[in-house]
Amino acid sequence: MLNILIGLLFIDRGSRLNKTKNIKRYAFDNPERVKDKYGYINLFSKAYFLTGIISIILGLIITLDKLIIEVPLEIAILLVSLFIIFIISEVIIIKKKRYKFIQ
Repeated sequence: MLNILIGLLFIDRGSRLNKTKNIKRYAFDNPERVKDKYGYINLFSKAYFLTGIISIILGLIITLDKLIIEVPLEIAILLVSLFIIFIISEVIIIKKKRYKFIQ
């Protein structure tokens, strides 16, 4: 259940970043250093949406596992491993791409 709520929080944060364009509140870098604000906002809002969707999917699978079906241990370990690999790769990609938008 917690993963679903965290996923919804990430999606909400991404939509708020798109609507308000407030880099200081919803992104990580100093807004004065960002040279292409629209590209930077687009990158981080997509990252928030992807993280939220993956977190919701993982939360649904965990909830279904507890309540309705039993997922075998190997599949559960595989899903958690894929989730961790996805998060690490997303962090690496964003770290590389965000320097295009910073002076």
